[in-house]
Amino acid sequence: MGIGKYFGTLWKLFAKITLTLFIISVIIYGLDITVSQPETNKKTIYSHLQNERSTHHYFALNDSVCFLVNTAEAEGEEVLMIRSYTRNHIPFCFFCGWNRDTYGYEGGVHLYEPHMYGDLIYTQEAYEYEDGEFPLNSYQTYNTKTGESSYVNDLTEIAPDAHSDKYRVREADLLENYGLLSFYQSESCQIAFAVIFVLTAGLILGAMIGVPIRVYKFKKEAKRNQRFPKQNR
Repeated sequence: MGIGKYFGTLWKLFAKITLTLFIISVIIYGLDITVSQPETNKKTIYSHLQNERSTHHYFALNDSVCFLVNTAEAEGEEVLMIRSYTRNHIPFCFFCGWNRDTYGYEGGVHLYEPHMYGDLIYTQEAYEYEDGEFPLNSYQTYNTKTGESSYVNDLTEIAPDAHSDKYRVREADLLENYGLLSFYQSESCQIAFAVIFVLTAGLILGAMIGVPIRVYKFKKEAKRNQRFPKQNR
């Protein structure tokens, strides 16, 4: 029997189920993080799992702001936006992506359809309302050198030809100058591993309670067998 006798049949059944779910989830979610390269068309281990390369690619501008490219929607591989990011929650960061978007209450930068002129990233979409931070009809900017978010009232304050599409940030430029981030992209991944972590916690708790009880039980039976060997033949 060995050490396995101390865990019981039901505990070992749930342990096998949990391990199977963990392996499947790593294949579906975890391994896709390392093979989702924009310049390739790699898939994870089994294509029938429908886990092809992600259409969302994130590139680190610095340690708190990144570019987001959605290749399923972008025309000419244009960058969708820049946004703030931070480290994903432990332990999900080890399986679902090392980084995540910042939530609304965490603040940060959200700038759509970015253009870049020198150290300044800006949008050509003027604010259609006043939100307290940016005036009506102003243009949001982000200074990559200082990390400051601001605005201009007219794009000509940035450059005479700032309206030109030649300053639009594209994925091809990012591939040459920025690193691809491991990024949390799937809520189903977090749900799957949350279930696994709960099952694992249950297994640990069950072992902490059940193993001492079985150890005591087996020791008691062994002593009884030693005291009454003939009665137990």
